[in-house]
Amino acid sequence: MTTEKKGLFERSRLAKPLIIERFDKILGELGIEGESIPARELQAMTRAAGIRPEDNELSRAIIEMREE
Repeated sequence: MTTEKKGLFERSRLAKPLIIERFDKILGELGIEGESIPARELQAMTRAAGIRPEDNELSRAIIEMREE
């Protein structure tokens, strides 16, 4: 590993606690609570709620918001 890569690795390791702290703060400000769940579990929950992935509802809503 080059000296430059070692320096980047060390800085990222040292920054990790700060990144986690700030991310947790942002989630709190957005009202997002609890533990994360695996993507497959989330997909199963959305299907059980009647949301069909092939409808792309979320993607369409994002695109519509961008176009406004």
